[in-house]
Amino acid sequence: MNDLPPHAKSLSDREALLQAVLDAQQSMTAYCEAVRDADGDLIDFRYRIINQGVETLTGRRRHQILGELMTSLFPSVKQIGLFDLYRRVVETGQPDSFEFPYQGDGYNGWYLISAQPLQEGFVLSFIDITAQKQTQQQVEQQNHLLDNILTTSANGLVVLRPVRDSDGQIVDLKAVRWNRAFVQITGIPDQSLSTRTSMQLDPTLRSAGLFDQYVDLLTAGKPLQTQYYFEPAQIWIELSGARLDEEHIVLTFSDITESKKASLLIEEQSSQLRNIFDSSISSILYMTAIRNEAGKIVDFLMVTANQAVIRSNFMTPDQIEGKQLLTVFPGNRDNGFFDLYVRVTESGEPEHLIGSYKDDTQQDGWYEVSAAKQGDGVVVTYMNITETQQAQQVLEQQTEFLNQLLQTSPMGIIAYEAIRKTPAQAGGTGSATGEIVDFRAIFFNHAYEKIFNSTEEVVRNHTFLERFTSVVNLPLTVNTEELFNFYKSVTEQSLSFRRERFYPHLNKWLDVSGTKLGDGFLLVLYDVTDRKRAELERQQQAALVQQANRQLKRSNDSLQQFAYIASHDLQEPLRKVHSFGSLLKSRYAESLGDGVDLIARMQKAAERMQTLINDLLAYSRLSNQTESFEPVDLNEVMAGILEDLEAVITDKKALVTIDSLPVVQGNPSQLRQLFQNLLSNALKFNKPDERPAVTIRCQPAPRPQIDPDALTMLPADVEHFWQIQVKDNGIGFDQGYRERIFEAFQRLHGPNSAYAGSGIGLALVKRVAENHGGLIEAHSQPGEGAEFTLYLPQSPSGISSLV
Repeated sequence: MNDLPPHAKSLSDREALLQAVLDAQQSMTAYCEAVRDADGDLIDFRYRIINQGVETLTGRRRHQILGELMTSLFPSVKQIGLFDLYRRVVETGQPDSFEFPYQGDGYNGWYLISAQPLQEGFVLSFIDITAQKQTQQQVEQQNHLLDNILTTSANGLVVLRPVRDSDGQIVDLKAVRWNRAFVQITGIPDQSLSTRTSMQLDPTLRSAGLFDQYVDLLTAGKPLQTQYYFEPAQIWIELSGARLDEEHIVLTFSDITESKKASLLIEEQSSQLRNIFDSSISSILYMTAIRNEAGKIVDFLMVTANQAVIRSNFMTPDQIEGKQLLTVFPGNRDNGFFDLYVRVTESGEPEHLIGSYKDDTQQDGWYEVSAAKQGDGVVVTYMNITETQQAQQVLEQQTEFLNQLLQTSPMGIIAYEAIRKTPAQAGGTGSATGEIVDFRAIFFNHAYEKIFNSTEEVVRNHTFLERFTSVVNLPLTVNTEELFNFYKSVTEQSLSFRRERFYPHLNKWLDVSGTKLGDGFLLVLYDVTDRKRAELERQQQAALVQQANRQLKRSNDSLQQFAYIASHDLQEPLRKVHSFGSLLKSRYAESLGDGVDLIARMQKAAERMQTLINDLLAYSRLSNQTESFEPVDLNEVMAGILEDLEAVITDKKALVTIDSLPVVQGNPSQLRQLFQNLLSNALKFNKPDERPAVTIRCQPAPRPQIDPDALTMLPADVEHFWQIQVKDNGIGFDQGYRERIFEAFQRLHGPNSAYAGSGIGLALVKRVAENHGGLIEAHSQPGEGAEFTLYLPQSPSGISSLV
């Protein structure tokens, strides 16, 4: 140690300085003097010097400790073995440093203890490393692989005095005393410490802000506690300081480089472990036990969860971590999972369980759970197997259904399994080991028994050769050995066959098919006797059906021609009815009296008849048209329709709003009929007291955006459609009629109502949409208007843009 400054040469100053140095240390330090009995045996220690840390630890003032025996202040020191360690240091003169768990006298923690022999006693220095130990245990618990223990090095101490300029301002600091640990930590030799200032030793002091903190500590006693990177030694330092007096500060240096590296390593390993943890396909949950005063587990605290819990519980880890199991998942108490976790925690034996879970929070499903003890808790690995369980149930149902189906099938079904010779049976016969020597039935249905006039006991209790050698009376033409060898080949060579043959002993024709199945073969037999007998009759019937079809085609062609001609021939009589009625009204109105009204009603009925015939003709032509498609600009189509309906629109003061419409591939005439019918209906079925408003919207409709039910009616090879909606504010209709209105001659209003029609218009709309590879849908409610949605394919040359 260097000499003390001149003003500190008195004994009291030396003691004060020493006490300040001790008090500035992070460790708790004391000098303990040996106490011996009359025989010279060391029986206790007496405290002679202590620092502030010892006062803080014991909760006693310095005068209450100095002079006291160690066993009076710490009665457990001998029982826990610590006293013997101190005695060995004094007796052997060898210093010792060790970690020790002190549990007694109201203390419960880990301490790093250093004992240095000195005269008739030893210097005791110890640091509370409980937090570090807890961190170590947490790392071990979380990572299972890490066993690095964060350690701290011995403290470095240095006493600094200010270096002032001519104005008395502090411009630097100079070391006046230091210990060996300081030299070892900083790497600064004694010579440099003696001759150079702090700023010369570490030029980064001012830029790092440490110089100003040193000055604040010296001038104002402002506490100093920080960490910084010491560039000259390339180490991390934990620094604390205390003011000794107005001219001196003492700094405590701890090399925390390794702990910094360990922290980074822990962070990296924790990140890696977390990544592995979160990448697991299984949900993983770590829980610690919550116990009551009696030590009984009453719940679990969910500490950590991985990302897979989202798939299993539809909750994020943040919604689970830090919460109690039975609060978030109360169903665990009733389904046995909670009891499983308790057993695993208490016994340490891992367990596995598949069970269902249900609670009032809508959590409902099947889970496969594995639990293993971890500390005072469990690591639970689980998967939501609801779909698998449901699939298993479906499979079982399907298996049961298949079995019932096979048992109720009219076809006879039997599966055989090979009986092979064992090595012991081979013996000295020369037969190859594993050779097929027979077959046994492993499945057969009732139809098989019925076909062969046999019973379940006979089929099940006899092998193939036993049955067809002694039980079944085969005709002489059937060679049992050849039949056996044939099925043996089917099994060994994976053959399949199908044939029809007559079985004289059964008096039946059987359709027999067979194939290899596992280590055996499967036979499916169908009694085709009736079919064989009826075959000729069916051929005769087929000829009659063909003749009838030809006659039906001729009849349909004649009917279609008749309908077309009849429709045309009806036009002339209707025109005459209308014209004669007009003639009668104009010439004989006065003579007819009330007959004029009858003539008007007759003419109106004739007009309805003519409208119906015209619509019927249009529908008939639509069914027969096969013109090729061409590009059709729907804007031009709609312009022509608006021109035709101008009088109606003006008369009803209707508001018609139309989006820009696309160019599509189609038949112009048909598309005009389609949109004219939709727009006419929208204008016709308006509310009497409300101005009609019709809106026509258009937008692209990629296949994925279309309702799945509608997709089934659209071409499977078209990916892009136009969705055109015609919406009005009219009287609407009951949604229950949404399909019926597209059928021919279906009217929702009577012939004499204000909304009378032929019932053909919407049927024509539907036929045009279907002719163009599209469809039409209707949505409405009474009094709320109607909306017709039309889907038409976009141009096959690419997705058309709106015009």
